[in-house]
Amino acid sequence: MKFEKLKISVSLGIGVSGCNQKDEFYLSEWIDKDDWDSMDEKEKEKCLGEMVEDWASNYIDLGWYIKDEK
Repeated sequence: MKFEKLKISVSLGIGVSGCNQKDEFYLSEWIDKDDWDSMDEKEKEKCLGEMVEDWASNYIDLGWYIKDEK
């Protein structure tokens, strides 16, 4: 499969509130093909893990808040 067509699907669910977030993006939106090609399998796995962590952190930081209901 061509690098430009590699699609990553991610989802995050918060069980207590029943909320979830799903997204899809192309790997080429996160990393340059030459950089990706220069990595071994372990480095690629670490890179993908960091991408997912960044995505989840951004979603949680931007999308969640506590609503005070008095």
